[in-house]
Amino acid sequence: MIAGKLYSAGDTWNGIAGVISINKDEWIGTPRYITYFQRIKSYVSGISCGEFHCLAFTDKGRVFSWGKATDGALGFELPE
Repeated sequence: MIAGKLYSAGDTWNGIAGVISINKDEWIGTPRYITYFQRIKSYVSGISCGEFHCLAFTDKGRVFSWGKATDGALGFELPE
């Protein structure tokens, strides 16, 4: 994270890196800027990541999660 802007690298499997990839499982070696927060006019003020998911906290008090969404790990249940 640089000045509230979030960058990500790593595995795109299950959306873990927060980057949509044409290839379902791609390794991103060079950090990519996550543009979503710019589109919603928010800055990331904190982030926490585990092995299969991440949580980002914004300057507006919102929490976003992404990654492998099994057993409610992202804070919500997926529709069946």
